[in-house]
Amino acid sequence: MKGTRYITRTGLLLALAVLFQTLFRAILPEPTVNVFIVGTLVNAVLLTATASVDIPGGVVVGILTPVIVLLQGHVALIWMVPIIAAGNCILVIIYGLLAGKNRYLAFITGSVIKFVFLYFGIRLSFRLIMGIPVPFPASFLYSWPQLVTAVLGGIVAMGVIRAAGKFLIVNKKEV
Repeated sequence: MKGTRYITRTGLLLALAVLFQTLFRAILPEPTVNVFIVGTLVNAVLLTATASVDIPGGVVVGILTPVIVLLQGHVALIWMVPIIAAGNCILVIIYGLLAGKNRYLAFITGSVIKFVFLYFGIRLSFRLIMGIPVPFPASFLYSWPQLVTAVLGGIVAMGVIRAAGKFLIVNKKEV
């Protein structure tokens, strides 16, 4: 899929992720609840984008969602954006590469590796950039909730992909 359909589908999925990020933060301002709802939905969009567009389309959504969260003021430290974007890209790339063999194993593997990357990446970045241990809010938000929301997002995405069937999947391969 190239051209207008590719750009349109990627843009619509990005808009959906941004809608989830914005809407639920407005409705549920409590960060702990938000991380589970918004995180699950954004991860679902990342995987759905990868399945319905391709890996580069999923990567675009994965990179732009943390940038938009920064612009909305929900990420206070700009240097965290590339770490979050890289975590999203890890999920997308691993899912995209492995989904043809087993899409459930693909999203679980991607979820675990994304979690490990974010867990250690955030901790290391606080030490290197700020010279301090990671403060509690970030310590919590970038620990086990990342694994939970990535796995739950994968479950949601598998349901969406199954329900939408051939209307959603435009690539010839099964993802």
